[in-house]
Amino acid sequence: MTTFHEQAQAILASFDLPSEAMQIIANTIADVKQQTQTNGLVAGDVAPAFTLPNHDGQNLSLEKALERGPVVLTFFRGAWCPFCSLQMRLMQEIKPAINELGASIIAINPQSQESVHAFAEINELSFPLLCDADQSVIADYNLQFVPIEAYKKLACAIGLDVSTFNANKSWNLPVPAVYIINTSGIIMKAFVEADYTQRVEPAAIIAELQALVEK
Repeated sequence: MTTFHEQAQAILASFDLPSEAMQIIANTIADVKQQTQTNGLVAGDVAPAFTLPNHDGQNLSLEKALERGPVVLTFFRGAWCPFCSLQMRLMQEIKPAINELGASIIAINPQSQESVHAFAEINELSFPLLCDADQSVIADYNLQFVPIEAYKKLACAIGLDVSTFNANKSWNLPVPAVYIINTSGIIMKAFVEADYTQRVEPAAIIAELQALVEK
């Protein structure tokens, strides 16, 4: 099975940024790690309910999804983030295995329906990408943060004004996270990582889901 770490290292190696820029990115990650409101939820917490439109404009609720089986709920920053794109492609790869275990994938991001629809088509994603336009669900899951000013300036300097991608035109972003939620709406496993260049490996998601199903 392809690992996220291996491919993420290749992405990092392709960056051509000066040391000052890399330090700003490191400072941004450190700042997020210090914010208690971005620690995410933990195993044992009740997963906050939500109903959001998917990339095709159809509303989907967590409650309805859980009626069919466990849910692998993931939050990603946006289609503009190469690490998020990689993660979504790997989620697509393990979708058959997740479905065989009676579970489904839901991904939430802060972009508009139109931009996410294009992202889903380009990456041939067959699971729902939900659009949290006002980021209320992202906040409910304790994942919302605002990047430091130095990061905003750096991003704009390289042509990445995040506010133009977000549906609400803010710089607010979610900390990348994956939650495995059982049919009772309880979070059984939480993978929350402030360092956006790191994500939980697909094999670990399958292993945790397998353990949940076998209980």
